[in-house]
Amino acid sequence: MRSGTNFDGIAASFEEEIYGSSKGYIRERVLWEDLSDGLPSISRGGLSILEAGGAGRMVMRMASLSNKVLLCDPSREILDRAEEKIREANLSNYVTAVNSSIQNLKGSISGGFDVVTCHAVLEWLADPKSALSCLVELLSSAGVSR
Repeated sequence: MRSGTNFDGIAASFEEEIYGSSKGYIRERVLWEDLSDGLPSISRGGLSILEAGGAGRMVMRMASLSNKVLLCDPSREILDRAEEKIREANLSNYVTAVNSSIQNLKGSISGGFDVVTCHAVLEWLADPKSALSCLVELLSSAGVSR
């Protein structure tokens, strides 16, 4: 575990290592199947979703179904790479990117989210319990966390 890791300077190699293999492909498929099976309304669109951390791959799937997604990550380089892919896929109207840690996000945004997702993030944090508490606070009263 790396505590408080910021992926600036290593974003490309990190993304290739995590998503550029058959293991990464399977991981992404399993995550998506779990999410869409557990939350069928995601496929109907219209949800407000917070994706806490990540390279934007799941964001693009969620946005392509007409969900409004906010992607946050403390790494500007990770966000730049994600935003480029989002623009290329013509999904910019559905995605907002915020350069922020989970713990600082509440001060940057308003309102609750219908869905909060956070995968492959907590193990990189110095205080994952604190981050998880912050994410729960960002859910709307009827929201779902996965």
